[in-house]
Amino acid sequence: MQHAIFAVLLLAACGGEALNPGTDEPLLVDKGTLHVGEVPPPPDGDPGTDSAATDLAVTDIELPASVAGVGESRTLTGRVAEAAYAIAVQLASEATAAYGSGYWVVPIDGVDPQYPGERTWTFAATIGHKAPVGMARIRIAGVAADGSLGESRDVDLCISPDYPDNLNACDPTLKPPAFVVQLQWDRDVDLDLEVARPDGSVLSNKGGTAADGKTLLPGKLDTDGLAGCKSDPRRTENAYWDDKPAKGVYAVHARLFSACSQTSVRFVARALLCQAGTTAGKWQQVEVARWTGTLLAAQADGGEGPALLVGNLELP
Repeated sequence: MQHAIFAVLLLAACGGEALNPGTDEPLLVDKGTLHVGEVPPPPDGDPGTDSAATDLAVTDIELPASVAGVGESRTLTGRVAEAAYAIAVQLASEATAAYGSGYWVVPIDGVDPQYPGERTWTFAATIGHKAPVGMARIRIAGVAADGSLGESRDVDLCISPDYPDNLNACDPTLKPPAFVVQLQWDRDVDLDLEVARPDGSVLSNKGGTAADGKTLLPGKLDTDGLAGCKSDPRRTENAYWDDKPAKGVYAVHARLFSACSQTSVRFVARALLCQAGTTAGKWQQVEVARWTGTLLAAQADGGEGPALLVGNLELP
């Protein structure tokens, strides 16, 4: 009964008015309700600082995997003081600033018999397409019956980009791949990235070998996006070279293998190069080319014939 009353109180509380479902939020929380406002940072902005000894203290946070890419989900578990009626969840920067238009209010479970005076909670969080790449924090606070928030506690999370970067976005001392070509699209179609090397060989999902079918050539593809029209929210394929590729012209192609019942698809392709950072011993990925285009369902070829030439990039 108390929890039913709490749901009404939250909607009436100052700063607790519900927002839209939040599909454009940088962090999407399963079974959570989005509310206006920010979760205050922990005391001194220290992600490892325990909440003060109050009735709303967050006493434990467990995040098994601290790296996640856009579209990926992570399950968090933990405990909060027994007096809390829910927890508030928000994505924040290392500088303590909150991201997004509000925070998520998530129901909690009963008292944990192993930890008297504490309730358990669990939720799945998905990294939204507007999440900033790099080091971030998931901020959690206990919520009182009147909707007020207790002191928060943070857990670090590395948000990786949707292209190979060897975690450079979170640690610039880690050197990313020398060369990356990315293809992204806006509909559920089977679109394929193909990159022709200077010697005429083609890197594609059909393989990265020379004409003899034996000699392995530089360059890799990370996935076959929506192969067989199987849904994939990333709608992305990446070709990458760990080491500096051979000099010459690289021709970027997009092939509509299957339209998957769609009438058309818009796409963006871009190329990134590894460059030295502004500080010694650090590296960065820099976009050096970008192309856009559209393919119609009638252009789907099932892998036969020439793919659409998107653009050329000459590497020294």
